[in-house]
Amino acid sequence: MPRINLLPWREQQRKIRRREFGLAAGAAVLAAILFALGGKLLYAGWIDSQAAKNDLLKT
Repeated sequence: MPRINLLPWREQQRKIRRREFGLAAGAAVLAAILFALGGKLLYAGWIDSQAAKNDLLKT
């Protein structure tokens, strides 16, 4: 019965999975940063809008 060496194939698959995981992790970090920045900008806009309304009422 011939023996087949699967170690090179397994190592190649491991490298592919490691690269795919790195790309997915990087995309998740980028999405989290964009989400946090969008939330910060949204809340800053709401605060500026309310401050303008308050200034209008004060005058």
